[in-house]
Amino acid sequence: MRVFISPIGCVAALVLIAAGFMYVFDPGQALKFLKRALLLLLGVLLSVELLAALAREVGACCMGAFLLLVSLAAYAVREKLRRRPECPQKQGRGERTPLVPRGG
Repeated sequence: MRVFISPIGCVAALVLIAAGFMYVFDPGQALKFLKRALLLLLGVLLSVELLAALAREVGACCMGAFLLLVSLAAYAVREKLRRRPECPQKQGRGERTPLVPRGG
């Protein structure tokens, strides 16, 4: 597990250094970047830990089936959340020009 934790720690250090440089120019953007990057790193670290614990408990076949199901679920969620361009409305008749009353 140490193989995964050390690179994540190095990436976290680089993120902190980058956020420090960004903070000088735009503090709001730096805080948003820092929040997003550290949450992503924390999620990666936790998911690797959970997968390692799960791999110790179940066999390789069950682990492969589990990863396949998670992958399919992630694809379904991604497709559900993706915005699709709206279909153009069918063109009906054009607007009619109003008739002007004739003098009389």
